[in-house]
Parts: sequence; C-alpha cells; structure tokens
Amino acid sequence: MKQTENISLGGYSFTIGKDALELLQEYLSKVEASSSSDVKDELVSDIEERLAELFIEKCGKASVIDLEAVKSVTSIIGVPEPDESESHSEDSTSSSSSGDSAKTSSHRRIYRDMDNRLLGGVLSGIASYFSLDVTFLRLLTAVFMVVFFIGHFLQTVSFLVLAYVVMWVIMPAPKSVEEKCEFEGKPLRFDDFKDRAESLKDSISSSAERLSEEVKTAPIGHTLARALSVVVGTISTIIGIVALLVALCLVIDFPFDKIDYSRVFVHFPDDFVSLVQTCLTTSSIRWALTAVIGLLGLGQLYDGVKNIFNLKSPSWKPGLIIFILWCVSIIVLMLLVTKNVLILNNVILTV
Repeated sequence: MKQTENISLGGYSFTIGKDALELLQEYLSKVEASSSSDVKDELVSDIEERLAELFIEKCGKASVIDLEAVKSVTSIIGVPEPDESESHSEDSTSSSSSGDSAKTSSHRRIYRDMDNRLLGGVLSGIASYFSLDVTFLRLLTAVFMVVFFIGHFLQTVSFLVLAYVVMWVIMPAPKSVEEKCEFEGKPLRFDDFKDRAESLKDSISSSAERLSEEVKTAPIGHTLARALSVVVGTISTIIGIVALLVALCLVIDFPFDKIDYSRVFVHFPDDFVSLVQTCLTTSSIRWALTAVIGLLGLGQLYDGVKNIFNLKSPSWKPGLIIFILWCVSIIVLMLLVTKNVLILNNVILTV
C-alpha cells in the first residue's frame, strides 16, 4: 500500500502519495530557482493556487493525488528551467518565450459568467471581458428597455430580448480551469506567471520612482492647476445646487397653471407660449424635465466636489452613470414633447 500525506496547497487540503509529493516539491523548487528574489514569493503563491485548481479538476477534493496526476498538471503549466547566469537567463527566457508562444493562454476569451449571473450570465460575461461594471451594464440595459417600451418601440424590445437569447445559446460557460483562466485573464503557463510577476514589480518600482521625483521637483504649475481645479469645482457646485433647487420646485406642487405665460414670453409667438404652458402643466413632461434638470445638477455637484477635494472616481464610475441617465432622460423628454406638439397641432387644425 502506498504511503500518503496530507498537504495544504493554494488554500486547499489534499491527500497525496509520497512519490507524487516528492515530484511536486521538486517542481516547486524549480519554480523558486527560476525566479528572482523580488518576485519569488508571489510567483510561487500564484502557481500553487493554479496547481490546486488543476488538481481539483483532475482528481477531485476527496481523491488521492498520484504521480501521474502531478506529471499531468505540471506539464500543463510548464517545467521551469533554473537560471545559471544572467546571460543564460536572458537567452533562455527569450528562447522559451519564442518556443512556447504558441502554447501560452494569456489571451482572453469571452464566456458567460456563471458566478455572477442573474439569468444566463451574458451581461456579466460581457462586462468581465470588457472590464466594465456589471451593475452599470444591467442598469443601462434596463433603462433602454423601459425607454423603448414606453415609446412603443416594441420591435426594438423584442430584438433586444432575442439578441440576449441568441448570445445565451452561442456564448459558452467556462468549465475547465483553462477556460476559466482564459475568461478571467489569469495566467496558466509558467511563462505567463513569470511575465506578470516581473511586470508587476516593474510597475510598482516605476510608480514609486515617479512619485518620489514629483515630490522632489514639484513645479509651481501643479499649485496653479490645483487652484484652477478648486475654482472650477466651486462653480460646478454652485450650478449643481441651483439646478437641484429648480428640480425641487418642479417636484413640489408648484402652481404652473396659474402663471400668465403670455407676459413671461412677451416676444414669442402664441404657438410657442401654448406649447410651454401645455408642457409645464402636463405631469409626465414635468417629471421628465425634473429628471433632466435634477440629473444635470447632480452631475455638476459630483464633479464640483470631486474637483474641490481632489477625489478619485470609484470603480463603478458614478459620473458616467449620471451622464448616461441624463442623456436617456433628455430622449424621454424629447419624445414626450414631440407627442404633445403633434397633439396640439391636431387640436389647432381641428379648431
């Protein structure tokens, strides 16, 4: 009977044969020997995590990992060659990258995201592939569906539903570890792990050097730019507050029907005055106009506070969401105004 041991790998517990454990330890030793001390810990941790996922896919959590499983899994990632010198390291890196370029799987593919799905995972998969916020994409889709439905564009709504169903059928769901790595953009081959670790180290060091240089040689232009940002932010904040107050007046029961619009718009034709009076006394148009002005004020207030306090936008990009909702509200307002103009023209022609 073969001897087995319990190990922890990539946050998972496994039972592994003794000969398989020796081969696995030898492989991890090669990984450590092939990487520099700056990125060794992160490289080994990432590879251990990928090994654990491959072992779970191949053997399951309850099975014993044997020698063949270790050979199969390590062959998927690739066997690193230890560096003997700096020149040999450069030569071997270039030759291995050129020789194994056809085997790497660092490119991304689009799949349905089954972990964050609401229905079929189509929108969450598209959002992950294009690095978008899935909540923002779902909100945008829902808004367009409602707008098209209210505007009686039922053919467009049917087309969107049909397109979703077709993408649900065409887009596969990631099943294997390799497909999940392709979907999430994670490395699977050893060269991919090493390249990512080296690029991360270079980006961190370059960012630190750039920040240190900016602190040492901060020009007066930065101060002027900061002052200008505060001034622009203050103006945007004032505009935003005024717009929100106007939107509040539209929300409350303001007596628009008691205003003498002929005195307000003295130099305008009677048709225009009638149109303004009809629009401001129609509840649907008032709510659409409230949304346009309110979202404009909210966006200006957001930009103003961000510029004044030099804040960064969060990952879900509220400014972009406010802008898109503002554009949608303008479209809805235009549709409602156009509808009332046609009704008003029919009334005038009838009279």
